[in-house]
Order: sequence, then C-alpha cells, then structure tokens
Amino acid sequence: MKFATAFLHFIFLMVTIQQKTHAQMNEKDLPGEYYLEGVMEVGSGIKLNSDHTFEMFFSYGALDKQGSGTWKLNGNRIILDSGERPASDFKMTTSKKKGSGITIQVNDPNKMILSYMACRLSGKDFSDTLEANSEGTMHSDRHTADSIGLVHQLFSDRICYFDISKSGDNYFEFTIDPVIMNIFCNNLPMEIHDGYLQGKHPLLDPSRVYTFRKSN
Repeated sequence: MKFATAFLHFIFLMVTIQQKTHAQMNEKDLPGEYYLEGVMEVGSGIKLNSDHTFEMFFSYGALDKQGSGTWKLNGNRIILDSGERPASDFKMTTSKKKGSGITIQVNDPNKMILSYMACRLSGKDFSDTLEANSEGTMHSDRHTADSIGLVHQLFSDRICYFDISKSGDNYFEFTIDPVIMNIFCNNLPMEIHDGYLQGKHPLLDPSRVYTFRKSN
C-alpha cells in the first residue's frame, strides 16, 4: 500500500514537471513573426517579442492599422491584450444652435477622408442614415434627435454614440481621434500549434477562426 502511494506521488511529480517543462519550452519558442493565411487581399501579422510585448498590423487596400500590447502564456494559449480602449473614436468639440434641421460636421487635417464619414441619427420613432459630403458635413431636416452614431466607413470597427437628447442644440462638430487607426486586442486568446497560432482576428469576421503561420 505504501509502495502504491509512493508510486502515485512519483507519477504525479513527473507529470507536473513535464507540464511545466513543456510550458517553459513553448514560451521560449513562441517569440517571432506570425502571418495571416487564407484571406484574400488582406495582409495581417503578429510579432511576439521575448519581453512579452506584441505588435500587430492589418492592411487591406488603402487601409493600414497597427496595434501593440502585451502577451502572456495560459496553458496551450497565448493571451493578447492592448489595455483599455478609449470610449470613442471621435471627440465632440462644440454644439450649438445654428440654422434649421440638424447638422453634423466632422473635421480632420486630412480632408480626403471626410467623405467616408457616416452617421446614424436616431430618435423616438426613427433611425436615419446620413453620409457626409466632401467637407465632412451631414444634414437632416429633423428638428430633434436623441443620439448621433458616428462611423468612418474605412477606419471604424464600431459605431460610437453620443447622447444629444438633452442638449437642445442642432449643430454638432466632431474630430477624428487618431486612436481610430489602432488595433485593440481585448484579452484575445490564440491557440498554440506547431508552427502557427489560431484564433479570432479583432478586425475580421468574428465567427471565423484564423491561422497565423510563423515565419522561418
């Protein structure tokens, strides 16, 4: 009986050592560059650094985004985290009474990107979609609204809402925060395989699992 108990302790100890050794080997071998596979016209990659930081890039047509943060090993996965994301990609700079209807004006030093702005103007019984002109201006003949939802058709991966129900104003100016060009990973898990990582992509179809192959 004592022999059996001692033998079980020995087996448990060996398994524990092997698991720790395996984890340590995985962690040591993880740093490097991993590139997205199997997505047409999209370039994306993750660089894992030995100091447990990471860098990420995404390129699609004229759109280029970058991100960074820290990674940690958790079993057979790594967890990517970019830290807390700002609440909005846009900043309201002013609101006031001006003319008739409701006007939304978006400003940015790069005038070429303003025509890609769009807005969801919502009230009690309506939700209208507005698209900006070349000056970044969107106008509605509505007299009142409860919220403005802003999105950039190239850069945004979310709609950012602003409550205007109690403002009493009808003219609203916004600027685009440079943070809109960042990639954010919120504790994103990636499974570790031999020579590649698999997991979700923060800017692609959330229902799919993507493969990132390690570069030699």
